[in-house]
Amino acid sequence: MIHPVKPANNRITNHGLIMGGDQIIISDFHVRPIIGVHEWEKSSPRDIYMTLYLGVNISAAAETDHLDHTVDYDELTKTLKVFCERSNFNLIETLAQSCADIILTQFNVHEVLIRLEKPAALDCSKSVGIQIHRVKPNV
Repeated sequence: MIHPVKPANNRITNHGLIMGGDQIIISDFHVRPIIGVHEWEKSSPRDIYMTLYLGVNISAAAETDHLDHTVDYDELTKTLKVFCERSNFNLIETLAQSCADIILTQFNVHEVLIRLEKPAALDCSKSVGIQIHRVKPNV
């Protein structure tokens, strides 16, 4: 399990990321896991939308124009989609943490902010969401 650690002496951006560098942003990424605490939620997949802010260093990729020097966001989203659609969680908090763990351990990402939204979770709101920020240890 990745434990959140925030590096000292960096600035916090308006997205909450402690970044001194570059970001790859994936907006409104759609997955359909089985998620929820109520029995009716567990009967079929639910829509979840994620926005990911990936803390990366794109310097080598910008210089070489080679995919192997950056994060293959197609591969990252395919990995997360397979994981999410095979998962079964009660809480969106658990799903968000699990996705952060995958991103930080399987991809060249040193920091991630995940905003996850579950539409129609409440009758009185458009969606319910969570936002988490995780940093790879020793970064």
